[in-house]
Amino acid sequence: MTTLSSETRSWIARGWRRALDTDPEDVAREKLVSLDRFVRWHLSSHAVVSLVLALREDIERPFALATRGVGLTVLLLAALAPRRADPIAIPIVALVAIAAALASWPTTSNHGFYGALLALALAVLRSEPALATAYLRTTVLLVTFGAGLQKALHGTWWRGSFLAWELAHDRFVRTLGRLLSDAELARLRSSRGAREGFALSFGPLLGIAWAVVIGELVLPLLALVRRTRSFAALGLFGLGLGFELVADEVLFGGLFAAVTSLFFAANVVRTITRAVLALYLVRGAIFVATGGLAW
Repeated sequence: MTTLSSETRSWIARGWRRALDTDPEDVAREKLVSLDRFVRWHLSSHAVVSLVLALREDIERPFALATRGVGLTVLLLAALAPRRADPIAIPIVALVAIAAALASWPTTSNHGFYGALLALALAVLRSEPALATAYLRTTVLLVTFGAGLQKALHGTWWRGSFLAWELAHDRFVRTLGRLLSDAELARLRSSRGAREGFALSFGPLLGIAWAVVIGELVLPLLALVRRTRSFAALGLFGLGLGFELVADEVLFGGLFAAVTSLFFAANVVRTITRAVLALYLVRGAIFVATGGLAW
């Protein structure tokens, strides 16, 4: 079992208490039990998706397929393991998650790295539940603020260029396309093949693009202030839900929702993680049944 020294624990705790309140030990432990089980099943779900896609694309690489199969087996065994096996299961899950993220570099997905980071935190901070929940909440703020900063500096969201490109190539049309006129959507589609010139006309969709950037920059800062933390947590959860509804990124959306739920009570964490796992089960069954053609 990994234990932080008293000096290190005191230094970290002081820093976090200035920004984010730490949970009482019993509450934090209850939250981590729910999150830990979720992370194991989340990583297993991610491994299933990766294996199915690899079976479609890497048939001539039997060693890579076998490695993915072994990793999936280990994760499933850890997910099914009883609580008394946690001292062994939790570090093993972290090692498998980190190995999988590194093995797929440089094509590792953002949620692949984030899942590995969470598994590592659960292993290293297992004996410090209050610090663990504070740290994990901090990752939500860092990930969100970092995404907003990237969007703001890159500039593709201020003119709606990113959304325009996606809509021109028939992504997000089912949801965001309803906010565009037929003429505007036809104009964007006519730009396919071009390297530049993708932009949205002033309207509701451009307002949504601005709201996303501003929300990702402001909400993490509001979460640092105790008086506005509850509002910010609801905003962060809503932002993640919005991304999920539009982009349909099930694994990242589920992981973000589960970790963001740590801002709320332990029973809320338990309910949200179970709801996300139920969604994974339904979508995973569709994915496997269609051989990875639908998710």
